[in-house]
This record gives sequence, structure tokens and C-alpha cells, in this order.
Amino acid sequence: MKKNILLAIIAMCLLTAMYAQQPGKSLQDASIEHYTIDISYNYTTVLIFPFPVIDADRGIRDLMATKQAQVSNVLKLKAGKKDFPATNLHVFTADGKVTAFDITYTDHPRQTTYDLSRMPPNTYIAPSVLQLDHVPYNDLQLSLLDSQVTTSQNFLHLKSKDQRMKIALKSIYNDGEVMFIHLEITNRSPLDYTPEFTRCYIQDYQKIKRSSVQQTTVQMIYHTTISNIPGHSTASCVIAVPRFTLSDHKKFHIEIFEKNGGRLLHLDMKNKHLLKTRKLPGYAEISNTVQ
Repeated sequence: MKKNILLAIIAMCLLTAMYAQQPGKSLQDASIEHYTIDISYNYTTVLIFPFPVIDADRGIRDLMATKQAQVSNVLKLKAGKKDFPATNLHVFTADGKVTAFDITYTDHPRQTTYDLSRMPPNTYIAPSVLQLDHVPYNDLQLSLLDSQVTTSQNFLHLKSKDQRMKIALKSIYNDGEVMFIHLEITNRSPLDYTPEFTRCYIQDYQKIKRSSVQQTTVQMIYHTTISNIPGHSTASCVIAVPRFTLSDHKKFHIEIFEKNGGRLLHLDMKNKHLLKTRKLPGYAEISNTVQ
């Protein structure tokens, strides 16, 4: 009996040693290509992206990264001090993708301007995306739902103002599967505002020092097409997204970028705003509309 117990213990020890010596799984297949850039103290390096830059995560503070005013897709890099150690940089763009760089210092860089729109698609890695497996409505139904939302009662009062522009949340309706977010955009300036594109995402709003940005893109099912908002005027917009809720430390963000301009419209919501959603009146009749 004691001999059997001893043999069992020895077998367990051998198995444990075998598993402990096995290497962990490699992430090589999930890696993306890193681009090497030389940065200088006396020269500015300019990166031109195909989409607006949302954020940039620097490996060290001595690497300075700033967005160019009025040009949302340009990032400027410069050394904060000479001979800083090799580091890295991850740039997050509005298309929900990431570009990675390995940064080294040099006094005389051979190249200082890069057009990233020429990069092949496999240099990007997309973050997680919240979306529906299918769109439950056709174009006609979505247009009718847009009208139904904008003519229904407004019951929310969240707003954001900047550069004489205002974006306000008026209501959130749902049909059980889709949320219809009614926004009102007011242009209080004498200059027309031309939207270029809209971006929706979820992000943790607890800012931890030196942490990377973690975002979940929310795929829009529909949004009102607004070609232009003249000066001193107001326009309504409806955005349809999959139904979701948020944990305590996350916010839902909506950003509208200006074409050939720097007026970014930004509105963020907490879970308490999403939970005030109401059933959309008449959506059942609209859903039965012949395609």
C-alpha cells in the first residue's frame, strides 16, 4: 500500500515538472509590424495618417508627441532631451486602428516626414467592435425611424459646448435590439460646419498614469446624413447603435469630426443616461413596412 502511494506521488511530481518546463503560447501570430523612426532634438518629425489621430501612447516622457492644430490627421514627434533610450509609440486613429513604431534617437535623421496612408493594410490591428450580426431594418425603415425619433418627445438634457458649437442629447429610444440616439447640433458661429464622419466608442474613464488606451468601437447601424450646418443654425441627427449597457467606470463617446477644420464635437454618456431609454412609439408598424 505504501509502495503504491509512493509511486503515485512520484508520478504526480514528474507530470508537474513536465508541464512546468513547457513554454507558454507565443503571440507571434497576433503581432503587427513595427515601423522604425529616428527622432531628433533639433528636428521635428511629421507623421501623416489617413484618419484623424485620437491618441498616442508613448513609452517614455522624453518622446514628445503633439497633434497639429486644425489638422487632425497629423502627429508631430520630437525629442524632449538628447540621447534618450530606445522606446516605442502606439498611435490610435479614428478608424479604430493602431499603428506601432519603434523609436530611436539620432542627431541627424535621414527622413522627417512620413505619409502613413501609403502603408499596407496589414500594418493595422483593429480593437474590439460592438456590432449586430444583422441589420434588422432596410433603408426605408431606417429613414422612417429617423423621422419617428426626431418628432417624438425629448426627455434628456446632456450637452457639450466648444468653439461656439453645441451638441446636445435630446432622447434615446429603443426597439429592444437597437438604440436610437437623438442629437441636436447648434452652430453659433458665423462659419458653416461641414461634418466629415462620426465615431462611436466605449472607453474606461479611470485614467491611470502611463496606461494604454483601451477602446471598444461601437458600430453604427445608421446615422442621419448632414451635409452642412450653416452659421447660426441647428440640425438634428439620429444615430442607431446596438443595444448595450456600461459598467460603472466606462463611458460611451460620440465624436463628430469637421471636414477641413478643427471643431471636434464630442459628447460622452454614462450608463445612467442609457438606462433612461424609452420604447420608440410606432416602431412595430414601421418594422412591418414592405422592403
